Amino acid sequence: MNTTKTLQKAEIILPSMDIGLLRKMAEKFGWTIKLEKPVNKIDKSLEDAAAGRTFTAQNIDDLMDHLLKE
Repeated sequence: MNTTKTLQKAEIILPSMDIGLLRKMAEKFGWTIKLEKPVNKIDKSLEDAAAGRTFTAQNIDDLMDHLLKE
């Protein structure tokens, strides 16, 4: 009998203090874990500015229209 494994991707949100437990479980069961580094809004804004993703308002009305449409 030929069996194949079907892999699924899952997202788990848990407290940082439980990451060690998750790593131990993953090692025991042969799972793969990829942790994402959380990006705060200041870092995201700096990345946007460096990439040129900015908006320059011509006047206050232009700024308010831009803010209200998003």
